[in-house]
Amino acid sequence: MFRYRDYVILIIVLIIFLMSACAWRATDRCWIDDQRYKQVRELYLETASLEIVRQTLKDNYWTTPEINEAIYRLKKEFHLENAEQKQAH
Repeated sequence: MFRYRDYVILIIVLIIFLMSACAWRATDRCWIDDQRYKQVRELYLETASLEIVRQTLKDNYWTTPEINEAIYRLKKEFHLENAEQKQAH
């Protein structure tokens, strides 16, 4: 049977695994509440620049997944994904 030490080792291994999975997925998006998105939206309306929004969020210690989600929602709301593709050509 498992002893106390075995459970501790198992928990440590699980924690390390979960932390490494989060690090691998740093470019993903994560949920942000509507109040925070409203602030991002207002910043975008003032600046009309996704890059300024991205840098401001980074300066305010938002995580990469939070920033990605905010930018994703802005692109969807303002139909910016097509505009970026046209500028690239």
